[in-house]
Amino acid sequence: MPQGPGPDAGEPAIKCLLLRCLSHHLLGAEEESRRELQDARMRAETSRSPQIAEVLWMEGIVPLDAERWDEAIENFKRSLVVARANGDAILEASDLQNIGYANLQ
Repeated sequence: MPQGPGPDAGEPAIKCLLLRCLSHHLLGAEEESRRELQDARMRAETSRSPQIAEVLWMEGIVPLDAERWDEAIENFKRSLVVARANGDAILEASDLQNIGYANLQ
């Protein structure tokens, strides 16, 4: 369950967890970031939410920022598969851009 203010159920809760995950990651609070990402993934998988693509994308962003290129690429590829299946052109473009960037490093 999310801590602090924010929704506690459904897709708004997943989005809130992803935003807090990124915020904690950028602040260097890796343990909190990891927990929130795990919670977001569990919620998205349990509810079969299309937001699983965004969770997978975030699982690519964190290692991308930490320069763990291979891990980032694999996560973006998983997100890309779901984004294409969901018809999410913006997420698809972001995944492709991040895959390209990581491959150039």
